[in-house]
Amino acid sequence: MEREFVSIEDFLLTLKKRWKIVVLIFLIFIISSLILSFFIIKPKYEASTKFFIGKEAIGENQNYSANDIIMYQTLMKTYSEIIRTPDILLSSIEKSKINSTVEEAENKLTVIAIADTQILEVKYRSLNPNESRNFINNLTSEFVKVSKEILPNGNVKVVQRVRLPEKPVSPNKKINVLIGALAGIVLGIASVFLIERFDKTIKSKEELEKELDIPIIGSVPLIEK
Repeated sequence: MEREFVSIEDFLLTLKKRWKIVVLIFLIFIISSLILSFFIIKPKYEASTKFFIGKEAIGENQNYSANDIIMYQTLMKTYSEIIRTPDILLSSIEKSKINSTVEEAENKLTVIAIADTQILEVKYRSLNPNESRNFINNLTSEFVKVSKEILPNGNVKVVQRVRLPEKPVSPNKKINVLIGALAGIVLGIASVFLIERFDKTIKSKEELEKELDIPIIGSVPLIEK
């Protein structure tokens, strides 16, 4: 007959009996998350900018019809692909004087067409804050120039200038430690109940009574000699 732990009392008794295992696993995960966050994972810095995508301004007043807005919102995907083209990325890499391939730069680049707007957000992450800012600045210049050549009637305007990132965006040390703590508690409790499930030894009179489902009439004391 296999023992089953279904009651709150059994749950608490099992934890009380093997609490050291839970604490040990909890501490291992906490310490591991601290070491990873502070010593292993290198901090990354993110520079970003935003563009307004519209039509070429004529005169002082530029009116937009509903069709114009819908059209340029649809064109956001086209502009998102333009900024990712290898030629633009390669030119930005060369002007920024960074040691990177086009594929590596594209992996560090994030392009977001903000839903229901004509705003395109571009982000670049790097281990070096100056590299992030310089790359976005050069990418901005190349993107504005090339997009004008491809879509002459379009107007790409920078609405958020690039700033030097002062704080890293990753790793998120607080979140990492919190995840480590939660994982340590969950795995610690799971390990305790896994051990308890495969432990067939009887360690007390109460466990024997529960296992056999009969009362214990008496017991023989252990005498050393």
